Amino acid sequence: MVDPTHRNPEKPRLENIYKKLFEQAPFSTIVHDRKGRILEANQAAVRKFGFSREEMIGRNVNDLIGPGYDTGGYRGSGETQDARGHAFMSELKTKDGLRIPAEITASVVEYRGRQLILSSIRDTRIPVESEAEVSNLMAAIEQAAESVHVTDAGGFITFVNPAFENITGYSREEALGKRAVHLLRAEDTPGEHYGSVWSELRKGKIWSGDLRGHTRDGAVFEVEASIAPVRDREDRIVSYVAVMRDVSQEIELERQLRQAQKMEAIGTLAGGIAHDFNNILSAIIGYTELAGTNLPRNSEERKHLQKVLLAGERARDLVKQILTFSRQTEEEILPVDFRLVIKEAFKLLRSSLPSSIKMQQRLSRNIMVLGDPTQLHQVVMNLCTNASQAMMETGGTLTLSLDEVEVKPADTYQPESLPPGTYACLQVSDTGTGMDPAIRERIFEPYFTTKEKGKGTGLGLSVVHGIVKRLAGKITVASEPGRGSTFTLFLPMAHEDAESAHETDGDMSLGFERILVVDDEKILTEMTQQMLERHGYWVETSTDSREALERFKTDPHHYDLVLTDMTMPEMTGDQLAREMLKIRPGLPIVLCTGFSERISEQTASALGISAFAYKPLIGKELARIIRAALDRAPG
Repeated sequence: MVDPTHRNPEKPRLENIYKKLFEQAPFSTIVHDRKGRILEANQAAVRKFGFSREEMIGRNVNDLIGPGYDTGGYRGSGETQDARGHAFMSELKTKDGLRIPAEITASVVEYRGRQLILSSIRDTRIPVESEAEVSNLMAAIEQAAESVHVTDAGGFITFVNPAFENITGYSREEALGKRAVHLLRAEDTPGEHYGSVWSELRKGKIWSGDLRGHTRDGAVFEVEASIAPVRDREDRIVSYVAVMRDVSQEIELERQLRQAQKMEAIGTLAGGIAHDFNNILSAIIGYTELAGTNLPRNSEERKHLQKVLLAGERARDLVKQILTFSRQTEEEILPVDFRLVIKEAFKLLRSSLPSSIKMQQRLSRNIMVLGDPTQLHQVVMNLCTNASQAMMETGGTLTLSLDEVEVKPADTYQPESLPPGTYACLQVSDTGTGMDPAIRERIFEPYFTTKEKGKGTGLGLSVVHGIVKRLAGKITVASEPGRGSTFTLFLPMAHEDAESAHETDGDMSLGFERILVVDDEKILTEMTQQMLERHGYWVETSTDSREALERFKTDPHHYDLVLTDMTMPEMTGDQLAREMLKIRPGLPIVLCTGFSERISEQTASALGISAFAYKPLIGKELARIIRAALDRAPG
């Protein structure tokens, strides 16, 4: 016995197939009941009548077809009977008032105990084959990746395809009947631009070019558009067809490429001047240091020279920061007292910010982290600059706090993916404008900025994010509109051992060995000679690398160490080192450079060079490097 409640599993599947066939039928097709109330319309009918599907459903069929169409579907004028059903001639009434002659074939169908009328409509102005072609063309337009919309002669939208909905965010129902210009025009596009477009179209010309529009949510999109007028048989313009290709992503990539090229140009420029500038700084720092040693310890003159020395060191760090930012120098990862970095950045910022912005700091004891000192300084400066810009108009308070925190596996309030351990936790807070969630999500993206043109590149926070990530740290942001922002940065702690923490006494850098100094800048060789002689070394100098090599060849064991510049005419420092090491393997060589793309600390070490140092160097620093190189030399 068959269970009467058992449902045929094939029935829902067949209904879905029939629905797809109905939707994709090449001719306009509608379904209505005996009273004429339209229950369904396929896409071809929607396109033909110009109404949306929602506007058609519920409407009486006689509002769209007539005269002579009976809701029973049998008694039209010129009625004939064929295998398809009852066929007769009538006319269609479109939304924009057109009257289209049509052949209508009506059939009675049984559906769930009801008798419904299925009417297939064919535009008799178009041959049957052509109408099928048009239907296939429309199906292709429906599936096209390019946005297509059609307007009437007045610019009111009569058709859109799915790609239009995807690009603009407006549904078909929301777009139909609206003026395209008013619906899509971006606020920053002048009205004169659209006026010139319409002027060309009204002349019957095809217009092509770039357009900016806004989506339903207000976001701006950019498209390559082609708009063409459509004429009827009397050569009157009855509609316009617009085909648009979204190029927003391409334009954004082009912008990013141009910005990257600008930054590359800055890096190239920085590299070009770094060598000469560092040589100048070397002389300023070196001779300032020499002058200070001849003055009484507590004299005003010595204090003034110490400030000059401090300014020179800041200039040195600035050049290094530019080169690091343009990725033209190696990172120097070492234990850094983060508290001192923050205090130094704090001093620099205090003098540049308006009095309407108050600054306060809450720094715990000295906290050591592993990192590049210049990059850490850049992180603090960028975070503080970003915070101050959020308060520039209204004023407020900028607060820096530094603490040591212990992250445990069970901590749920700490950032995700932060391994357990001890971290330095820096918080930079402001009482500025704050950010909404949409901006907050993109704040670390490269080139993203909310600032006006000329007031920001969109690189500051992305650079911070990149540096923190390379140091195995984490940065988060908490912010709400009108309530300010707090950036929280976690960096792994570095526990400096006793040897690295010990401040080397000046006596440890003293020596008696013979050193050859080679640099094409005479002022630098003279300065370096004086510095090293103060530490007890016996020094000879040369401003010609080839002459220095010939001198070395005459007696390779006359010198205990060679200190050479990298960038010199005729023969560079690495070439000089290579030739000397061929003659005397194991010779201690210290290579100095203001900037070089040719060599790094790693490649210098591979050549057998004992030490690699960036100019400008403080006297004690240089003496320590030389002492270490001599002490490591084979006996």
